[in-house]
Amino acid sequence: MGLLFILPVTAIAIAVIVGTFRRLRLVGAGRRWWILFGLLCAAGLGVGYWFGSHFAYQPNAATKILGMPIPNTISRMQDGKWADSPSLPDVLSWLANLTNVLSGVALVLLPLGVASVCIELRDDIRVRREQPPST
Repeated sequence: MGLLFILPVTAIAIAVIVGTFRRLRLVGAGRRWWILFGLLCAAGLGVGYWFGSHFAYQPNAATKILGMPIPNTISRMQDGKWADSPSLPDVLSWLANLTNVLSGVALVLLPLGVASVCIELRDDIRVRREQPPST
């Protein structure tokens, strides 16, 4: 059941990362863009690690969830103490952590991907303005 949620989130994160890389190659990004890409990937690894291992939230008073977008641990309040639910199998836990890290990288790279799309659109508009209309 966990794979039904983990695999699509992983696929979306990989699509954002690879799509940003390809778009930067397509627009012929300069050295500064690639340095920014590398720095953002490194920052995204840190953000993804933090999301997966330190980010906790409470959707209600009796439930506490650790990890985002894939929960690593779900705790419930029982007799005034937090009791962890049974943990995921090792393979699913490893995939959940990987997905959390990839999601952090994708989240940090998203503005760069949007900027590269804007650059491509700007270049297309510039080329259309320079070409005379064909009749």
